[in-house]
Parts: sequence; structure tokens; C-alpha cells
Amino acid sequence: MTSDGYRQILTELVGWLVSVERLAHDVYRATADALSADASVSGFVSSLADNEAEHADLMAEIQECVVAKEGVPAPEIRVDSALREAVEAPLRRLQTEVTAGTITRKRAIALIAEVELTEWNEVFLYVVGTFGAESRETEMMLATIQEHERRVEAFIAGLPPHMRPDVDVAELAKIWGVKLLVVDDHRLLRELISGLLKSSGQVTTAENGEQALEATRRHFFDAVVCDLRMPEMTGLDFYRQAVSEHPDLRNRFVFLSFDPSPSDVEYLEQQGLPLLAKPFEPEELTDAIHRITLTAHSASKTDAGDSP
Repeated sequence: MTSDGYRQILTELVGWLVSVERLAHDVYRATADALSADASVSGFVSSLADNEAEHADLMAEIQECVVAKEGVPAPEIRVDSALREAVEAPLRRLQTEVTAGTITRKRAIALIAEVELTEWNEVFLYVVGTFGAESRETEMMLATIQEHERRVEAFIAGLPPHMRPDVDVAELAKIWGVKLLVVDDHRLLRELISGLLKSSGQVTTAENGEQALEATRRHFFDAVVCDLRMPEMTGLDFYRQAVSEHPDLRNRFVFLSFDPSPSDVEYLEQQGLPLLAKPFEPEELTDAIHRITLTAHSASKTDAGDSP
């Protein structure tokens, strides 16, 4: 097959993904509106709709790349009727029931879980892997998709048993391992914190703000644990510089300090950033990391226009 033939197959594949992401956004948004009497379920589905809008924009960018790129790679899959049916059928059923006014909370959750467990995500990731160069931006995108799936799992796990779907959402694809950055000028404390967090994700360490900045320029981190008081560059100086370069880090910091100044405490409170007083309990830290990995992306979008 010629390069133009490959391009046509890939264009069709990515174009279909764009349409599915937009369909998911529209259906999830309509579902959230239909269930507005239940703030918890409606808010959850609304956040999923926002995610799908972001995914659609990403796929549209990749589609432009496919059209413009010379020498596109040979595709390994193509869209057929079986793939379309597997992915679109639960979305169409949800759409039909919402339009008919018959949708219930339990039924909506069951259909959403079914949607999330289709081959949709695997195809999405195949396309991203094909055209997304290994970069901080690619890592951030994969982490964002994983946060989306963790929110689905966490929400369903928190439902009463009679509300949970029959499918096992624990089978959702694990496409990104959580990455954590620990910044502290004391070696022993860095090692201690790294040990405490080893079950929470892959840990990178930095002994000062400059090293930490270089790390954030190369890689995306789901959460950053940082000492407030460090020589040369304080924890807050590092935070301000890192966020000015990468606004997605705004709500991903946890700060540690023995004796923070009143002005530092006030600033952290204004920014909504957690501060753990040393000595802290290990569970305090792991709980803070867990909260960040579930909520930081949504909070970053809300606060995107603010200055640190």
C-alpha cells in the first residue's frame, strides 16, 4: 500500500476517534443535565464530559498532523463495523434513554462503565503513541487520561453496593504509572519520603530547586512534595517558577516545614496548597498525594487564569 493509502486509513481512524470523543462529550453532558437533581452523580458525569471535550481537541490536533505529515507510518488497525459497534453502542443506548427521559442514576452509571471498558481507550492510546513524541506533554496527556479513569473507579467504588454496575471497573486500562517528585536538601529526609511514597508511584528526587526545575522541564509529575526552606531557592520560589513554566503543576504540590512563617502559611492558604508540619504522620502524606492525583487536573483547569 502507498503512503497515501496509509494516510487515508489513519485519517479515517483518527477522524472516527474525534467523532466518538465529541459524541461522548455531548451524551455525558446531556446525562449530567438529566440527573441534575442528584448533585453528586451529575457533577461526576459533568467532569467526564469535560474530559471528553479535551480528548476530542487532542485527537483533532493529531488528525491535522496526519494530514500534514510526510511518510506516515503503516497503520496496524483500521476502523471496521465491529469496532464501531463495540464502542458506540453503549453511548447510543445512553443517548436514547436520556432523550426519552427514562434514564436513572444506576442505569447511567452502568452504561458509562460499559463505555469506559470498550476498546475505545486502547485505540486512543495507539494513536497517541504513534504520533505523540515522547515528551513532557505526552506524559501529561497520559496522566490526565489515567486520572480520568481513576475518578471513574473511585466514584463507583464509593457508591452503595446496589448502585454499582455489574462490570468490574478495576479492569480499566492502566496506561500511566503515577510519577512523584520529592524536593528536599536533606538526603536522609529525601530517602525517608521516597520510601514512604514508593507504593504510591515512581519517585524522582531533587536536592534543590534548580534540580527540581530541570526535572519538571523534562517530565510531568502527578504530585510534588517539597520542603519550604531550602538554601538558594526556597520551596515557594521553586513553586512559583515551576508553575510559571508549567501551569498544570499549580495544584500538585504538598509542602513540608518544621516552622513555617506566618506569611508562608497565609500564601499557601490563599493558593489552596497543603502544608504538613514536621514531624508528620506517614498517612498524612500518602492521603495528600491521593487527593492530588484525583483532583489536581480539574482544579488546574478551574484556576488556569490565576497567577501563583
